[in-house]
Amino acid sequence: MVGRHSLDYPFPVFKGWTPAYLLQGAGFKLEFHFDLRKTSLAVSQPVVKQKLRELNKKGIDYLVFRSWRGFPPWDSFQGYSLGSFKGYCRIHFKGLEAFYLTEPEE
Repeated sequence: MVGRHSLDYPFPVFKGWTPAYLLQGAGFKLEFHFDLRKTSLAVSQPVVKQKLRELNKKGIDYLVFRSWRGFPPWDSFQGYSLGSFKGYCRIHFKGLEAFYLTEPEE
């Protein structure tokens, strides 16, 4: 969901893949990336909360998600603002939990 968030929000989790490349290709801007292999989300919480507060204070709409995979291992928490995104981007992958960014209804 694109909007403003807090750590209480149930963030989408993508297991085995990441939508990061699709988002970047569609013009979204990476606002933050935390590598959770080095530290857990619980340990990173104060830093993540601060980053979310900064974006909320600036009035920036953004989306956040976590993606992870067992081998080769990665675990990341990322946030993207709309950047230069102008249009439609559908993200879906073989029935895994996903989200959609759709054109506004008229």
